[in-house]
Amino acid sequence: MSWCKSPPLQSTLRLFAFFAICVLLAAAVEPAVAQPADNPRISFSTAEPVYISPATASALTALAQLRATANQRDSDLDVDELIAAAAAASDTTDTDGDGLYDSVEWVLGTDDTTSDSDFDRLNDSYEAHTGLDPLKPDSNDDGLADYFEVTNVSSLDLDGDGYPNAWDFDNDGDGVIDALDVSPFAKSTAHESLYFEITTNGNPTYLNFQLRPKNPDHLRQTLQTWDWPPDWEGSMKDTNFSEDDVHITPMLELTVPITCTIRANHSGKCLAVFNASLDDGANVQQANCSTCSNQLWQLEHAGDGYYKIVADHSGKCLEVFNASLDDGANVQQASCSDQDNQLWKVEAVGNDLFKISAKHSGKSLEAFNSTADGANVYQADFWSHDNQVWKLEPAENVLPNQSLVEEYHIMINFNKAYIPLSPTRDYGAPVALTGRMFFPASTPLDLSADAQLVWTVAAQTDNAEKIALKAPNGMYVRAKDSGDRGLYVLPGFMTGWGTFELIYVAENKVGLKVHNG
Repeated sequence: MSWCKSPPLQSTLRLFAFFAICVLLAAAVEPAVAQPADNPRISFSTAEPVYISPATASALTALAQLRATANQRDSDLDVDELIAAAAAASDTTDTDGDGLYDSVEWVLGTDDTTSDSDFDRLNDSYEAHTGLDPLKPDSNDDGLADYFEVTNVSSLDLDGDGYPNAWDFDNDGDGVIDALDVSPFAKSTAHESLYFEITTNGNPTYLNFQLRPKNPDHLRQTLQTWDWPPDWEGSMKDTNFSEDDVHITPMLELTVPITCTIRANHSGKCLAVFNASLDDGANVQQANCSTCSNQLWQLEHAGDGYYKIVADHSGKCLEVFNASLDDGANVQQASCSDQDNQLWKVEAVGNDLFKISAKHSGKSLEAFNSTADGANVYQADFWSHDNQVWKLEPAENVLPNQSLVEEYHIMINFNKAYIPLSPTRDYGAPVALTGRMFFPASTPLDLSADAQLVWTVAAQTDNAEKIALKAPNGMYVRAKDSGDRGLYVLPGFMTGWGTFELIYVAENKVGLKVHNG
């Protein structure tokens, strides 16, 4: 029999101040992968790149910037002087009422019958007085209309480089030109990861991401391959002397807090705070699963793959008592802190099961080997026993089902989403990484997530070819072992000593490897 003790009413409302549809990560994140050049077993391919470097692309953009600035329309005309001269000549007809006399518009080449000659929603007089081209909706042809470069912006020269936005190819100075920038008016500083919050109204929602590594040259890693040297021994084999064996793919890893039950695999019972207590030190044990909030746990990402595991009913954290390093040290709830004995690594072990390990000790969460209610929970060395592995079952599905995002090549793994990133190129050079997360139609979501740049490694290993050698008499050649000096085995009695792994030593040379190495 299960029962619930009602905790005091707690507010679960959150304030959200972020983009509801489009999220920009213009931050720079260091790739979380060691440089292959540091490994003597791996070497860069020697083929010359067929694209220019990010530095060269920036130089070409700077030249285009100078050219555009030099070509600012009518830069030698003083509009106020023209207006004064027309007034002095009593030539003050203003047919379209835009503040420019008709005779002044004739000089400028604008249409004296409409106040907006280029139909860009900016008045001819405003454009003429601010150095814009009143005959072009995009004065510098950077792909961003003048209206958006001067309206609702914090500054007309956002990055303070001396070029006004309407003549600047990179308004925010983040290294991505406006035409390619998901958010041309904002950038962030470098972070290892970024946290954001959004709300959705339940309609299908896309989150667009764009980011640059702190070192822009890391963008080139998406275009390179590495050679694994000839290798017949390890789990990664190169037996055919191929060169393009290893490549890496940038992914954006989204980690979302999630509320779930934590079920012991050996008993099927759920992790619970005894008696729904709100006290520090209240014991944690296994109990028959129910909908009680003292059996619900919030996984809050704390960085580096660790989580705080927070009891939903009390807001207190799962911890190892007294930060003990001993096997059998008790597990309880306590007020949350940043101590390592309250941080847990949640690692998949297959079959939708996880081991949960305390950061301070490296020991795993274990339930006493009993199926009874009230069996205690503690830490112990991990031995892959069923009472040390747990099934995490979300109380609500914040992330979409894998089948709904497969066409976007997004991978869902419990509370993580992996979004493939592709290079955005300027003059052929990669200048940013861009990706998109998709949330199908659902109930309205209050979503928070940590975003981090990770690199997935794909390696092509050669499958070892197995052969048997058949003699003309129908028998098979076998290798000698210590107990048998025979060299042949009858058909139908093939053993490990009669099959060989084919090892390519060099061109036209092979070796035959017996199963024992």
